[in-house]
Amino acid sequence: IYSKTADAKSGGFVHTSFKWKYISKKEILSRTAFYLGGIIAERIIFGEENITNGSESDIEKATTFVTRMLKESGMGELPANYQVADATTNNNLFDFDKKVNQQVKNLIEQAEKLAFKTLKQQELLLVKMADFLSDNRMLQKDKIKVFLFKYAKDFNRNSIIENGDNLFYRKHLKQKVDEFNITSENSLVTINSFSLNKDAIK
Repeated sequence: IYSKTADAKSGGFVHTSFKWKYISKKEILSRTAFYLGGIIAERIIFGEENITNGSESDIEKATTFVTRMLKESGMGELPANYQVADATTNNNLFDFDKKVNQQVKNLIEQAEKLAFKTLKQQELLLVKMADFLSDNRMLQKDKIKVFLFKYAKDFNRNSIIENGDNLFYRKHLKQKVDEFNITSENSLVTINSFSLNKDAIK
């Protein structure tokens, strides 16, 4: 997290690099809340009337992200691609009834509530980090962990994801294979038992 940069024309920023490249449906809400964190933090600390346009790019990212997930990536109610109606999009669906737009709006509203709830619960952590950044130009990963361990409320250290490559899908696939293996073994035992009983009858 950078509160000051060497470039006089640049303000502070947060560099984010997720540990995995794919985005699952269950992540949409939390990632959108993440994007809205800046403006919600301003609202909590300074009050609604004192929020600034500093979160403009984050709000744009949140809106674009949710819209893309629902209109392009098939994460909405229907796995379809929606486009603005023009001569170049004849093969795509159009959101004439604005139903998908309403879903986007609903998700952003839910994400806003989640961001507020989370930051309100972690207000001590928020204030401590903000205070540190008011005196220092940046807060690095290891230092952020120290703040989390010291000030975060009901925080589980094991929830930190250091490597997301095999976070869910590989493990889940292996479990499915094991389930089928167990089922196959049980079926084989049943077949063998039936054969033995048949021979016994003869």
